[in-house]
Amino acid sequence: MFELIWKKYNQRITIFVRSMIKNKSIDIGDISQDIMLKVYENLHKYNPLYSFNTWIYSIARNHCLDCLKKKVLIYKNTSNLLDTININQNDSAINPDENVILSEMHHIIKSYIGELNEIDRQISFLRFYEKLSYREISKIIDIPAGTIKYRVHNIRSGLKIVLEK
Repeated sequence: MFELIWKKYNQRITIFVRSMIKNKSIDIGDISQDIMLKVYENLHKYNPLYSFNTWIYSIARNHCLDCLKKKVLIYKNTSNLLDTININQNDSAINPDENVILSEMHHIIKSYIGELNEIDRQISFLRFYEKLSYREISKIIDIPAGTIKYRVHNIRSGLKIVLEK
């Protein structure tokens, strides 16, 4: 069973951790493995009445925050959060002009996300990459769902302004 969890979540957790960690000298893979180990050790505590996504991302976030409290890590200016979006430069269905536009949009979005504060970067990752509900994000970050919804609206509005320029 854990092998399935590992295959589904290890890369996703690594990306999430990378969105929180600033220090490039710290091995993100080690942090992710520590989190996956915590998941394995605590599987018996998981309540199937609740979302597994919420549970695992709560563990990941709390682990990173614990490390930060120990002053081992600092938050990352997440300029590479959107590196996880795969723009296929060789896709024959996309003409060269569209390819250039997509690449430019990717760069603009990546820069915009990188300038957000730490909480908004986490919200962006969980909402847009993981497609979690406001309620699930609320449980992970421990902020009311209405506040999450408001922040997502502000993130989208800001991005729209940047893209229109």
